[in-house]
Amino acid sequence: MSNTAPRRQAVFAYHSTFRQKKGEASMVYHEDQTLLSKVGAPNHWDLHYKNENTGAGSKLSQIFDWLKIIAHDYDDIIFILGTDSLEEMAFALDQFERPNDKNIIITGAMRPSDQLCYDGLQNLKNALLYIEKINDLGKKAPDLGVVVTMHNQLYSAQDITKIHSTSLNAFQTGMSENAPVLGHFEGSELLLKGTSLPPLKRLSPQSFIKNDRDLNTPNIGLFTATMDSPPPAIDIEAYDGFVLAGMGTGSLSQAWINFFEPIAQEKPVLITSRCLFGRNYDDACYMGSLAKYEDKGFLLEPYRYLNPYQARLRLMVEMIAERAR
Repeated sequence: MSNTAPRRQAVFAYHSTFRQKKGEASMVYHEDQTLLSKVGAPNHWDLHYKNENTGAGSKLSQIFDWLKIIAHDYDDIIFILGTDSLEEMAFALDQFERPNDKNIIITGAMRPSDQLCYDGLQNLKNALLYIEKINDLGKKAPDLGVVVTMHNQLYSAQDITKIHSTSLNAFQTGMSENAPVLGHFEGSELLLKGTSLPPLKRLSPQSFIKNDRDLNTPNIGLFTATMDSPPPAIDIEAYDGFVLAGMGTGSLSQAWINFFEPIAQEKPVLITSRCLFGRNYDDACYMGSLAKYEDKGFLLEPYRYLNPYQARLRLMVEMIAERAR
């Protein structure tokens, strides 16, 4: 008889399209207590409905609450979130270390639950299948970090973006040409692929878990360079740091460089590409494209594969981690 303790497994369903349906005058959120049985989940799975917004109203503080759940409560967790911020929530959660034997997958829905083309149940079923597959592999399972499943695809939280506001196939990956997706679902099977994503230096969650005081979110300004655009007219003192989304491989006009160079001596100023995928410099094609900015105090290399939204979140959690020490 095996002495292995049963795994603690749970689904957390937040306010999102997944839970929406038409009410008398507007969309309403509902709680379906038969949800897990509809997708064939084993009886020991727990279901928690959370009346918190994870769409446009999502907050970084929700990530810190999840770190405590991951550390203390469950081994396998499925988070059902709003798709408006799903990519950012997934990326932010993936910035933190977690025990190797704990699995986290995020999903949602592009259609409300009372529409004929509702995709939520299939997405949840695929999330359950992923947990089952990874646990069956045991020590042979790859460490994929936080993953996302939507529309029968499995994505890394590092390499996913929403490219369409309403399509069922709204999400896409593109940073790694050799591994466009981590895997895909075919019926009751999950076909895993390899991954050639760059290694991610994850942060320890302990200071966030143990720290019960309010961890104030840094104010990080994100500004995008466009054709013939002047530097932003801003109150510099109102910001703790900046992310500059440059053109192409992070290119900025001389006016932007002159404006932000003195700021970079006092506060972190990151440069990324405004493109959703790709690096923020390319010394192979453009000699000196890294040094011309880093020599002036700008930060590029640690954030080289991140899009502007990811870079902003990464800087925020780094600054909070530093304050919490």
